[in-house]
Amino acid sequence: MRQEMLAMVVVLGLSIVEVAAWGDCVGDQYNILMEFYNSTNGPKWVKNTGWGQNGQCCQWYGMDCNCHVDKSHCVLAKIRLGQNGLKGTIPDSIGKLGPVLNWLWLDENDLTGTLPDTLGNLTNLQSLDVGLNQLTGSIPPVFGGLTNLAVVDMSQNQLTGGIPADLSKPPYLNYLYLQDNSLSGPIPEEFEQAQSLRAMFFYNNNLTSIANDMKEPAQVAKANGCLLEGNQFKCPIPNWTKTSCKATCT
Repeated sequence: MRQEMLAMVVVLGLSIVEVAAWGDCVGDQYNILMEFYNSTNGPKWVKNTGWGQNGQCCQWYGMDCNCHVDKSHCVLAKIRLGQNGLKGTIPDSIGKLGPVLNWLWLDENDLTGTLPDTLGNLTNLQSLDVGLNQLTGSIPPVFGGLTNLAVVDMSQNQLTGGIPADLSKPPYLNYLYLQDNSLSGPIPEEFEQAQSLRAMFFYNNNLTSIANDMKEPAQVAKANGCLLEGNQFKCPIPNWTKTSCKATCT
């Protein structure tokens, strides 16, 4: 998945925090964003126009804000810094952006380290893309409470450990991309209850089992959006995983 697919996220009605003047950072936003900038080698990004030069966060490169029609107030809504030469770690403080942030796109960079647990504090997050980086460690079990989350891409990293069952819980989750990592263990049965899920791409990992009585998520079946090949499943596995998802077992 790349930006074109992410753009298919359905825009949901969200409560957001307003800033007092057009484009100004509000509260701790300046310090939070500058910590992120410094943690990811901001001075050497491909583009870093505006960062740290003034307190108008909405005018910094990669920052998208929702503004009132007369620009009397704006809200930081999206961070879009894919393919921008970021190198380093995602700081815990990113979670302090709390209910403001809707999109966090950091794909195709050189990010290392682990995914911070504080991502679970981004309560209005709709789209998370950290694909095509060098992230390690496990997927933190913090996404179940993100009720507006629609797209998650963690593909093509070096993630290990299991797939958290709570990733199946966001009610509007449409697309989940975890392929090309080193994830292990079972596919949680809870995914059969993921009523909005249209794509589950878990191929090229080290997954080992699928409960034989697990049912295919309804929307995945309709969209033909499942790929599970390139894992290490032990038989038996459900027939639908073989016919619809190219899974094999031994």
